[in-house]
Amino acid sequence: MDGVKRWRWWAVFILGALIGSQFACGGGNDSTKANHEALVSRIAFGSCANQTAPQPIWDAIIKFDPQVFIWMGDNIYGDIKRPSKMFGKERTIGPWKNVPRFVPTSQDEMNFKYHIIKNHPAYSRLRHNLNTKAGIYTSYTFGPVGRQIKIILLDTRYHRDPLSSDGTILGSTQWTWLEKELNGPSSAITIIVSSIQVISNLSATTGPLFYMESWGRFPKERDRLFQLIADSKRNGVFFISGDVHFGEITRYDCDVGYALYDITSSGLTQAVEKAVPAPFHFVVRFLAWWTPSTMRVIGKNCRHRSCTYGMRVIFSL
Repeated sequence: MDGVKRWRWWAVFILGALIGSQFACGGGNDSTKANHEALVSRIAFGSCANQTAPQPIWDAIIKFDPQVFIWMGDNIYGDIKRPSKMFGKERTIGPWKNVPRFVPTSQDEMNFKYHIIKNHPAYSRLRHNLNTKAGIYTSYTFGPVGRQIKIILLDTRYHRDPLSSDGTILGSTQWTWLEKELNGPSSAITIIVSSIQVISNLSATTGPLFYMESWGRFPKERDRLFQLIADSKRNGVFFISGDVHFGEITRYDCDVGYALYDITSSGLTQAVEKAVPAPFHFVVRFLAWWTPSTMRVIGKNCRHRSCTYGMRVIFSL
């Protein structure tokens, strides 16, 4: 994928799950739809795609020919973004921040976008979810019995309490649903999709310039998630996440009985340095240099450790 390397500030991980005969037999349902019965060996996922930015990254994704693509959040950027200012009357970043940097678009614009999107075939499925439960969490199972992949997509924003509250992320109804999903029929591997990072604690090091969303800011909820996985005795669980505008692989060795991995793919068009004005890029580079980077995904042509490349990662499971 040499062509991907020229996209310096873009990071996308494409997970090729090479499912071999060494998989333990998993459960399943004989009524699985035909399009879900084929063996899945290529899964692509990504997040943070600004619709106004060039997106040649899709050429590499199409070339890889994934059987499943997972959007993990920030599929579009529909909010209005104020300039990054640390000083002045309206301060959007830094310890003296007094106004949000992102504000919702106008009601008229939202209505205009709604009338466009409601004509899309996928809208009826989304509307069905919204009408039957609070949030858009769901799950899918792909592959033949014994070699199935279960994908659990969480909704980490609908029920989430404020970042500083250590309250809830999923809400009680979604927690009950997740417990049922994890205790359901077994699968060869289980991918839990979180739009925000699960294992990484990097968000604790970025204040007061800016504060990132992550499970690390809700330690009670994260402990509950790890305990739920352990209690389910489900093997082959790992996370994929996005949101932070850089690529990272993090690992957690406690609680579950095997190593849990969180593979972060972000962003398709965004870069971490774009979060701050150019004069403050040195701060981002310093943080990237200072924080552990043993599992940071970087390219050989990066000048700074805050740089990430689009690339493909293949796991043999």
